[in-house]
Amino acid sequence: MKVIILSGFVGAGKTSVLLQLISHLSAVADDRGAAVAAPEAADPSGMGRLKIAVLENEIGKVSVDGATLRARGIEVRELYAGCVCCTLTGDFCVAIEEIESLVAPEWLLVEASGLSYPDRAADIIRDVAKNLESLRIVVLIDAERFLVLDGNVPLITGQPSLADVLLVNKVDVADDETLARTVARLRELNSQALLFKVSATEGISADVWEAVLQ
Repeated sequence: MKVIILSGFVGAGKTSVLLQLISHLSAVADDRGAAVAAPEAADPSGMGRLKIAVLENEIGKVSVDGATLRARGIEVRELYAGCVCCTLTGDFCVAIEEIESLVAPEWLLVEASGLSYPDRAADIIRDVAKNLESLRIVVLIDAERFLVLDGNVPLITGQPSLADVLLVNKVDVADDETLARTVARLRELNSQALLFKVSATEGISADVWEAVLQ
């Protein structure tokens, strides 16, 4: 099982980005199905050849339509009224175990609470998952607000420092100077992570997703 933990402070656009990631993986599944199956045997959902599970611990302005995703063969679980790294740790462990044993997904996408440290969720997954192939922490950055909050909210610096991948979102509305200063500050916090400047409203390219999913 390959795991992506999508983290980022409240309002960074995680759910919108999650939906785009799901669409990208669905397109990969469709391509895979078209390549290996005869037209009459092809799975119209594409999900028969790429199992995806989504575990949500965030309530955003944009919601994940669980019913629609389940109809496409994607398992969706929600954990609200708390954080997976503290008050919901037990529920999170149970959810991981059930997803792995009952669904056995190729990809598990975890949308972490904007008020959590993603490394704690990662540690729980590493302890609980029996067939973990890879795990990456992707932290979403609000290009408009990051510098305003930097220094005032510990999570603002803590989350990026833990990332394997940094996605600087809302570049379509941030001015060039703010964007350059944001990227420079992020490099002070984490010089090793992959970094991409994106706009969830305009769409994230397949090339970016391929790099994220490596």
